[in-house]
Amino acid sequence: MTGTHDASAGSSAGETPAGEPGRAWYIIGSANPGLLADLAARLEGRDGLRLQRILRTQSGVGGVVVEATPDAIARLRAELGPDFVIEEDRPLEPLTPTEQGPATPTDRGETDLAGDGVVPPGCR
Repeated sequence: MTGTHDASAGSSAGETPAGEPGRAWYIIGSANPGLLADLAARLEGRDGLRLQRILRTQSGVGGVVVEATPDAIARLRAELGPDFVIEEDRPLEPLTPTEQGPATPTDRGETDLAGDGVVPPGCR
């Protein structure tokens, strides 16, 4: 089961900070769910940062969403190092079709991803 834990009253998916200039939402991720869980527990009360949401997956914490100032994010990046990824939360851009069109199966059930007659390893 997956889901979210809303850490702030009144916020909803897709919402951005209102009335607070210089603040934005950021997604924090790590390949290690344990590190993310520990981080989520330590974020409350930090200057310039507010925990908004904890994203949960079957293996545990899958991500953390915070509202923060750029300065707070810079401090957090310096503290956390390479085990974490921090990106500004923004709407996904719609997928656009490629010039070559969609991948098509060959007559043997393989998938020619680029449309050039070459089937990558693992697509056989």
